Amino acid sequence: MVDRHVLTEHEDGRVYGFDNAVPVGGRSGFSAHFFVEGFIGKSDIPITVKISISDQFGHWHIVTFADLPNR
Repeated sequence: MVDRHVLTEHEDGRVYGFDNAVPVGGRSGFSAHFFVEGFIGKSDIPITVKISISDQFGHWHIVTFADLPNR
């Protein structure tokens, strides 16, 4: 992996950024971007990526991105 970013949604709408706080006990939409150098699998078969994200309390959550185009 070359780089990765997770941006959380602003509480007023669908604007994402690095500095949007998630209220205590609240939930937020987020956007994740992965930058990978090289080839993964066969080019015509979609891939699934699973990541782990830690919340402000140190609890880990698994997020799955399924059927991503593999180009």
